[in-house]
Amino acid sequence: MNKKILGISGSLAAVMFAILLVNIPTDVNQQNLPYEETFVPGLVPPPIPMSVFLGDNQVQNMAEASTAMRKNVEHPRYLPSNYKVQLISATQDEVRMYASPSPLTPATTDQDFVWKQKGITIIVSQADETEVAEEVKQVLALNPEAYSPVQIGNKMGAGHEIIRFDNGDGIVGSAQAELLYYGDGERIVVHGLHPLERLISVAVSLTE
Repeated sequence: MNKKILGISGSLAAVMFAILLVNIPTDVNQQNLPYEETFVPGLVPPPIPMSVFLGDNQVQNMAEASTAMRKNVEHPRYLPSNYKVQLISATQDEVRMYASPSPLTPATTDQDFVWKQKGITIIVSQADETEVAEEVKQVLALNPEAYSPVQIGNKMGAGHEIIRFDNGDGIVGSAQAELLYYGDGERIVVHGLHPLERLISVAVSLTE
């Protein structure tokens, strides 16, 4: 029997950053695969340079990102040791930050960013609190085996840890840990190959 993991990144193009729809066998050990065993044959497309995800929306700093989004967008006050936000894209609707401990350029591939660098993607978008609360409820209802409620202060979010799997037929891989959260007038999504608690710390640092 399979369970389905439905991602919340909101973009089919961003399949490398959050697996949108993947069947994960429930009868295999999902906890003990090393981080390096993350390639999923048959599911992962060819490498894509980060420039494709940035498009024409790359900006150089948070001041430019805030101007594009027409509101102040904070740099995360917390990132894991040696991590820096190195690439940013911004539109009127959302800002995406890509943080890594290694050099990250538009030529870096998404596979290297996600799996070799263990990069963290932070998405901040304009949203109404009621709208995000409903989205959280839907995510939890559709994915009860994957997502769990996440209480952050007096706000409720949804998230899951890294999901590692090996079905015994050579299909091994990982779905990144992911968090959906509403804070300070913003819908915040954070994902990466990190413990969920670490992603929560990143999200909270955006609104402290």
